[in-house]
Amino acid sequence: MSLYEGIAIIFSAIAILAAVATGYATWRAPSNAERLADQLRKLSSETEFRARLKFDCLRRVAGHRTASSFRPEWFAALNEIYVVFNDSPAVLQKMVAFQRSAFRGSASNEDLLDLIKAMMDDLKLDRSMLDDGFLLSPFGS
Repeated sequence: MSLYEGIAIIFSAIAILAAVATGYATWRAPSNAERLADQLRKLSSETEFRARLKFDCLRRVAGHRTASSFRPEWFAALNEIYVVFNDSPAVLQKMVAFQRSAFRGSASNEDLLDLIKAMMDDLKLDRSMLDDGFLLSPFGS
């Protein structure tokens, strides 16, 4: 056997291995694509679920924020913030500041306003038409 024949055999073997690898990849591609699609759907649904929890929590904090009536629903929503906004350091910082001032008996409207703004920012809600006075003056207060 000559050198050229040996090189030809080696290249033929490499070509066969490449063909086998291509065939295997082609055979596995649909199941890999399906698994990837399932993972993306799951991630998307988890993200949507978390966004719904965050929105519901903000809705209850804002909806029950009247100074004259601290309802259990409002306290429940405040207590949920650290769970549903756990991935948002800005919201957690404002929550801690609000909680500390509330426990000292010096909770201010500014602390609550900062918390609500941080929650709205996290949810990417447009508040350009809502000034601080509006956010601090709920209906029925």
